[in-house]
Amino acid sequence: MRPVIDEGNGNDQWAFNMEGFRADRDLPDGWESYNGIYQNGWYHGQNDDPSKIGPRVRAEYGGQVDTLWVISGVGQFDTHFTLWVRPHDDYQPDEEDDDDQAVSHMV
Repeated sequence: MRPVIDEGNGNDQWAFNMEGFRADRDLPDGWESYNGIYQNGWYHGQNDDPSKIGPRVRAEYGGQVDTLWVISGVGQFDTHFTLWVRPHDDYQPDEEDDDDQAVSHMV
């Protein structure tokens, strides 16, 4: 499975689509679902685009994240997919300090 994950990692034009595969069960430890299920299709509101979402998510993590798209369902006129992320070991989220922001606005 490792070569398949390596091929899809960070590739917004590629999605994991294997019969019987379940990301929540079959991906190695450290992967987590990001922001629920996305959809693209003919119906109103089904306009999610991995080529726009992927770069935004990687920027949110400062590039310190692995990303993998997984097809979760296919209908006659739509596709459902999820984004799975695995932050790098050295990723440290930015913590906002509300006290500092309040002081800077008062000066």
